[in-house]
Formats: sequence, C-alpha cells, structure tokens
Amino acid sequence: MKNNNVVEYKNDSFHLNTMLIKEQKISDKELEEIKILHIQRLKIEESFILGLLNAEDYQEAWELNQFYLQDAWKFPRNKNFHSFWSMKGCSCSSSKNRMNYPNGNYSYSPTCKVHGK
Repeated sequence: MKNNNVVEYKNDSFHLNTMLIKEQKISDKELEEIKILHIQRLKIEESFILGLLNAEDYQEAWELNQFYLQDAWKFPRNKNFHSFWSMKGCSCSSSKNRMNYPNGNYSYSPTCKVHGK
C-alpha cells in the first residue's frame, strides 16, 4: 500500500507532516494539490541546476511556489516563512538563517549562485 503523504519526483522523496495535515483539516483533494506544488518546486529547482533558469527567474518562481504552498496549507502568505536557504544551489548560511526563522533579518551570502549579487 502506497503512503498517501509521500511526495516523489525522480530521486527525491519525502513525507508530508501527517499531524499538520490533520490540524489544518486538509482534504484528500487538497493533499494532492500540495503534492503537485511540491513536485513543481522540485522541477523549478531542477531547472535552475540544469541552467534553464537564471538566478532571478529561479528566485521568483520558487517564491511564488512557496506562496502557493502557504495557500494550499491554509496559512497566511508570509515571506518570512520561506526557508530560501534550502533551495538547491543556494549556499547562504542555513545555521544563521534557521536561528532567525521565522522572524526575518536573514543572511545572504554574496557568493551564493542564487542570492549573491
């Protein structure tokens, strides 16, 4: 029997938070939408890694996807809850940013291929 809370795309696979699904009263249809949005995020990241998206377009597409995920999970849109340091290709400090999460005042690396200037 296949686990309904698993997102799979190529070599990526992860479980969605079962408790959050229950707390947010996510229906089966809404769960499928969330899984599709996660797969879209993985495809956006893949496109950047393959050189099909430049850094600016990557950031924009990834951020929009995060807002859509917040909508799907029934949370208000809030950029401070986007853990951008988890983006594939990002070399910004995850430890510094996790300490500030979700209050903002995040740290960006000037040498990051995604966020550097």
